[in-house]
Amino acid sequence: MKICKFWPGLEYLRRFGSIAAWVVAMIYAFFASGIILTTLFWTEVAADSSQTILLVLFAAVWLLGVVASHRCEKVREEYERKHRQEALADDTLPLAQTAYLRRNFYEAERLLRARLDRFSDDVQSRLLLVSVLYRQQRIEDAKQQIALLEQNSTLGAWRLEVYREKQLLYSEEPA
Repeated sequence: MKICKFWPGLEYLRRFGSIAAWVVAMIYAFFASGIILTTLFWTEVAADSSQTILLVLFAAVWLLGVVASHRCEKVREEYERKHRQEALADDTLPLAQTAYLRRNFYEAERLLRARLDRFSDDVQSRLLLVSVLYRQQRIEDAKQQIALLEQNSTLGAWRLEVYREKQLLYSEEPA
């Protein structure tokens, strides 16, 4: 909506739902209402010279608010675009899954360990690492990873999978 761009804070509020933008839009609403009422309807409240100053102040604040809102919106869009690009470039989980499916377990393990260095609470990556270690017959390492998974408070929907992997690991007889 192009019309929202002419109300300081309103476009930012509409697009991102920011509390700060809501506060700016509300302050501007009260400010604009007060100036319009004082200069156009309650003309006896302020002298003519004061009304002119108030109108100039209103125009300056409006222009400054529109420019500031536009700048904030551009900064936010640039940040989100950059963050999206970094997230896509740094997401090694799909690469690790592809390596796992191609039975390239060493590459999958390398990618998963790199990801877990950055995101130690990533349940899905750690669970895939357990599976990779199991496929490499490194049962003790897989058991260590399962123990780390069980300590993770963000298991949620993965709890059953962790239980199944643990049963699989502990049902294996040591060679």
